[in-house]
Amino acid sequence: MKHVFVLLLSALVLTSCNNTAPKTISADGKEFFGEVFTPADAVSTNELLAQMEGKEAVDTQVTGDVTAVCKKKGCWMTLAVEDGEDIMIRFKDYGFFMPLDLTGKVLIKGTAKEQITPVDELQHYAEDDGASPEEIAKITEPKREVHITATGVMKM
Repeated sequence: MKHVFVLLLSALVLTSCNNTAPKTISADGKEFFGEVFTPADAVSTNELLAQMEGKEAVDTQVTGDVTAVCKKKGCWMTLAVEDGEDIMIRFKDYGFFMPLDLTGKVLIKGTAKEQITPVDELQHYAEDDGASPEEIAKITEPKREVHITATGVMKM
């Protein structure tokens, strides 16, 4: 009986360390991570920033090109903004992750908020993205930026 318990525990550990991001394929062949949703009224990253002016939060669907994905487990990603800093995307309640090699255009459903990201968190993201210790040490100021908490991501 002890051997069966050890075997089951080993299997659980091995499967929990798997970095594959579970996806759902919709009836029309679209790949979704997290919530499967109906695309509607999507805006570009630049349009989102304009909509954010004077608002605390905006529920949105936004399209953009993936510029980075957390190299450790896919727990965050960034989207390109034409004339500015990338937008940070995190996933609601760590409920899903992205493939580590995700590239290209995506559609995000979630809530965008402007916030101040503390230095230690910025350094953590830089470390996850493979920055050198010298590059990480250069991060010394908090940063005001837009973050989206995504409930679903569709690969376009």
